[in-house]
Amino acid sequence: MNNTFLKLFKRETSNGEHLAFVDGIRFVAVFLVVFFHLQPYFIQVFETADNSFLHLILAPIYQYGYRGVDIFFVLSGFVIGYNHLQYSAKNGKNQSVISFYKRRFYRIYPPFFVVILLIYVGNTILIPQFSHSELLPSFLSTCLYVNTITSGFYQMTVLSNVTWTLEIEIQFYVLFPLIFIYLYKITSKIRVWFFLILIFLFTLLKQLFPFNIVTLYDYLPLFLAGMLFADLYFRGIKLPLRNQWFIGGCSILLFYTIIISFYNINIYSYYNYIYPFLILTFFLLLTENKVLQSGFVCAVGGMCYSIYLIHTPVIGIMNRVIDQIGLLDAYYLPTQILVIILASSTFYLLVEKPFMSKKLRS
Repeated sequence: MNNTFLKLFKRETSNGEHLAFVDGIRFVAVFLVVFFHLQPYFIQVFETADNSFLHLILAPIYQYGYRGVDIFFVLSGFVIGYNHLQYSAKNGKNQSVISFYKRRFYRIYPPFFVVILLIYVGNTILIPQFSHSELLPSFLSTCLYVNTITSGFYQMTVLSNVTWTLEIEIQFYVLFPLIFIYLYKITSKIRVWFFLILIFLFTLLKQLFPFNIVTLYDYLPLFLAGMLFADLYFRGIKLPLRNQWFIGGCSILLFYTIIISFYNINIYSYYNYIYPFLILTFFLLLTENKVLQSGFVCAVGGMCYSIYLIHTPVIGIMNRVIDQIGLLDAYYLPTQILVIILASSTFYLLVEKPFMSKKLRS
């Protein structure tokens, strides 16, 4: 892929290091989520071709694509944990709490607020479906990352069906410098056992004492698995695999094992305890997977946050447009995917990437 194009879309990280496999993981996760939200249209396309080979490959992906959220949660634990380890090793001290929150704010909030504001304006002014009084409470609670919590007590219209995951992320970001950072004061060998014990403990607790609302409590084992992976990767621990065909085959097998899982279906299933480690092992495989570190994959994975934020509004808008022009079913899905990529690329370059500047986050 053209170097100018790659440079245009390359992420600017706070520590200056670019881990290609991380963008590969982001690509996989956002690919799953987008396909899941396009599920009704995949079903429409394949309803007369249930026995096709392509359908056998894609059906698990668009049916269980919500597993991409779990992958994102593990990845968040890795990114935050790895950045902390790097900062501590380089500076000989922990990053300040204020600096940590500042970096997270500029990285997450501006693109998020722009999207939520556009959705609010679109639903109340451009194509009025709700009054301001109907949508304003949801707008405010979404902007404050408490919509999932407040919706548990009040019936409110949801502005976006993907922002609940960002609320979980924010809860992790708030707690990390206050609680989890102290885990890194323990020696690395002992710390690994602490992570293992905590993953097991919180998996058990959330099954025995479930909450009525969705919070970090439900997904903490996944974040902890990501922090464990950060610890292993920082120490240079890798799988003893080099053959790319074997790595590719194992990656695909584990990918389908993760998405076609019984995680959380039977709350007392042993699968709940191994699920975080399946994703962790998948991550270890992708550190050596060269295909998912290629230019195009990294470019798409690098703008996954933009794709994640705007793909559902784009799907909604495209539904209106396609219904009006009567686009043939054969072109429906590729058109949707193409428009999502184009809209996300534009949003990434104009809104998200400018806030990656080191000057803003230093």
